[in-house]
Amino acid sequence: MIILSKKIRKIIDELIHATNYTIVLYRNNIISIASPNDLGSPNNYISRRTGTESLYFSRHCETVALANSRVRKILLKRRKISNIKIINFRISKSGEITNGCCCLACCKTLERFGISKITYSDNDGNFIKSNISDIKKTAKYSRR
Repeated sequence: MIILSKKIRKIIDELIHATNYTIVLYRNNIISIASPNDLGSPNNYISRRTGTESLYFSRHCETVALANSRVRKILLKRRKISNIKIINFRISKSGEITNGCCCLACCKTLERFGISKITYSDNDGNFIKSNISDIKKTAKYSRR
């Protein structure tokens, strides 16, 4: 279990309930806060491998966060990916933090961009830092 900074906790407290969110940090600065409602499907993103624009049909907050222009610039310039931190969580209708673990498709997408670790919320509202490879062992495809 890890403890989030006061700045991130304050942002989480102000977010709308009943949806998932992804916060992307680069060198401990927030560069993206994304929810599945931020972009329509399909989402445009630039393939890191080819540098060309592609369509990725997903509305999961992890892929929406990667579609953010500031995040894309960092990924395409191949800056230190280790400086990127992903925090994933879900806020229930009652305002409680619940399970925000990635589905299998999102794990594969994050790995494709070179991101190997993620922090996510569990059912009790605790934040856990884990390797994506460990999450993939138990993750399933989601129909969020």
